[in-house]
Amino acid sequence: MIDSVYIAEISYKIESWLYERKSNSYISNEIMNLQKTGQFPIHLIFIRAFFDHKYSSSGCAFSDKRTGLLTLGFAGTNLNNTWLQTLKDIVTNGCRIGIKGIKPHSRYMQSANTFVDELINDGYKIIQTTGHSLGGALCVIVGIQYNVPIVVTYNAAPLYGLPTAKFRGVAKTFNTIHDQYQGEIIRFVSNNDWVTALGTYINGLYYGEKYTINNNCGHSIVCFKGIYEQKYIDKVLNASLNVVNTYE
Repeated sequence: MIDSVYIAEISYKIESWLYERKSNSYISNEIMNLQKTGQFPIHLIFIRAFFDHKYSSSGCAFSDKRTGLLTLGFAGTNLNNTWLQTLKDIVTNGCRIGIKGIKPHSRYMQSANTFVDELINDGYKIIQTTGHSLGGALCVIVGIQYNVPIVVTYNAAPLYGLPTAKFRGVAKTFNTIHDQYQGEIIRFVSNNDWVTALGTYINGLYYGEKYTINNNCGHSIVCFKGIYEQKYIDKVLNASLNVVNTYE
């Protein structure tokens, strides 16, 4: 059940590879090398990924070889790309989420929606979406829109921040979709995360049950990679989510 941590983390590497115009076969080989050295779960198979160069959004799909079910991961603000791509992520955080909000069918979400639609049309069954920071907000948008059974976020950004988003009808749109959502959203946050603190301060919109890990760690996805953190995450998910064994 802790696969989501690894997928949320590797989504950043995958985005950087796609930004460099690397092929899916190159990415698959790199992931297999990580698996050989014990840095990535061996039961996960890379399927494909996308990167929107215009909006700097990206996502990846992994299949669990034991079940055949897919987990989708979405990258957050990526400081490893060029300053222009990083700026696009910052604009998304500050403007689109903070001020305007991101509607599920907006131009910003078009590439993500196409990515998910193609996976579904190819016969894949998506069991989970996950992401860190901005990627946490994106995986919630995709999760509730496509009724994905499990959504797991790590120090996620809110779906929108300032009241200006409410005036644009974003809150109503999200609430309408969320009211029809039948899955479960689990929010993991580290107790010193500044994004969570800011999102709470501005009364940002979050869905799901919040679980705070008192590890005196900040915002990084690395805050969830320790032995203590992974045991806690595994315990919460195994206690909360039975849908993995029943999803058809």
